[in-house]
Amino acid sequence: MNGEGGDMDIIACATDANVACVQVFFIRNGQHLGNKAFFPKMTNEYEPADVLHAERGGLIARGVSESC
Repeated sequence: MNGEGGDMDIIACATDANVACVQVFFIRNGQHLGNKAFFPKMTNEYEPADVLHAERGGLIARGVSESC
């Protein structure tokens, strides 16, 4: 984010065994407005990058983030 007044969504993921948590943080006008956590269902163990790639369409479909 450049300067003090940027807008962005930050998407993070952590995995442990076959459990994952995807968090989306909302920054508007340089202020953290909140975040939302998702726990995608997984039957196998995956790397965080694989989970984010698979979950990307779901986040957009839910209207959570247009910039991921």
